[in-house]
Amino acid sequence: MMIFEWVPNKSVGNLVFGMNREDCRKIMDSKYTPIHGNYSDYYDDLFIRLDYDSDNLLESVEFCGCAKECYDVRYNGVTIYPLTRRQFFGIMDKSLFVPDDYEAYISYELNITVGWDEDVDTLLIGKLNSMRDADIWLKEADELYELFTQLKKGMEREESRKILAGHQYKRLFSTLCG
Repeated sequence: MMIFEWVPNKSVGNLVFGMNREDCRKIMDSKYTPIHGNYSDYYDDLFIRLDYDSDNLLESVEFCGCAKECYDVRYNGVTIYPLTRRQFFGIMDKSLFVPDDYEAYISYELNITVGWDEDVDTLLIGKLNSMRDADIWLKEADELYELFTQLKKGMEREESRKILAGHQYKRLFSTLCG
């Protein structure tokens, strides 16, 4: 069994946030598949995903719960994953967590998200500010999707400009619309 001792905003076991991808792969010493536009490595046999930034430096580690017998995540020497919701919040201070939009609990202070699903329990641990950055990115992605659904193929330039006018992404699209 692999044991990962979590140090908030610093490391998860021997995986240190900011470590380069090749060093992470050596530590994991397991078969992986690059996913998400090559921003992540998924370790199939362990059900663990490592996420990297654009410089290929470690940003977060996600334990997907399907291979619970393969690893143990600890905080101050105490197992925090895999556990039930009740066990987890018996150890961790629930007041540090808020429910998110995906039926999980997130702590921006600790940069950790934990969720219990009928199929898979998950634990996502990130570097400093990574959870807040991820929430901002998801919100922006949703807004961009909504904006793009308003823009139609063959639309007149003036129609496009009216849709984009006043939108917070106006400057990002200014080169598209002239």
